[in-house]
Amino acid sequence: MPQVVPSQIVEFIEDRFRDILAYTPGPNPGPREFPYFTGVVRGLVALLDRLPSELLPPRPEDFADLIVAQEALRGGIQESLRDHGVNLTRDERNGIQDLARILRTCPDAAPPAGTTDPAFIDDEELRAELHHDLGEVDRALQNGEWKATTVLAGSVIEALLLWALQSRKPSEVTEETATLKKPIEHWYLHELINLAHRTGLISQDTRVAADQGKDFRNLIHPGRAARLAAKCNRATALIGVGALAAVMVDLAK
Repeated sequence: MPQVVPSQIVEFIEDRFRDILAYTPGPNPGPREFPYFTGVVRGLVALLDRLPSELLPPRPEDFADLIVAQEALRGGIQESLRDHGVNLTRDERNGIQDLARILRTCPDAAPPAGTTDPAFIDDEELRAELHHDLGEVDRALQNGEWKATTVLAGSVIEALLLWALQSRKPSEVTEETATLKKPIEHWYLHELINLAHRTGLISQDTRVAADQGKDFRNLIHPGRAARLAAKCNRATALIGVGALAAVMVDLAK
């Protein structure tokens, strides 16, 4: 079953309830009817029911407003036994407007429940970005997408080590930058791994695991994969994820 995302529901509301979204009552509004087929309202409630929990609004007040609006529509459906047009109440109309407003602020992708939050990163923007990337690794692994898992895990390892070296070991980075004759942002993953190990950011066991993850991550390049007669599979995915977990454990110390 395809995943329902907030923007899909907003598009549905804008298409099917455009007159309600456009309606602004004046100072002395008179009665106005908004007839709708019950199936359309049922469809909106069904979409809301299928919205993954990780994509629900994070602010408590928005979440509460969403639930109130959803239950108002559900209650109206239960009260009506007709298959033809029903006139929505004021609470239902306000609820639909609230739904569109709230869902426009929700992301279409978020880390699955249980994804590790890299709480040791003090840069909030980077932390949120890496948390999202970690969620993509988890999601790819759960879906059996071995190549995506392998490559994404290696990319997150690279981002974590780059952050750690830039923020924790500036003197060593300066010396290594002079030796390599290029800024740290242009280092290869194996160079980041080696310096992270030499400066004590990661253990020997983690270095070995990260090196393996690095080698498998390089299989994204067709020429290398052909030379090595290798390809990404469940094993490479698990090795990459294991290396990523080890790096996170060491950096969190």
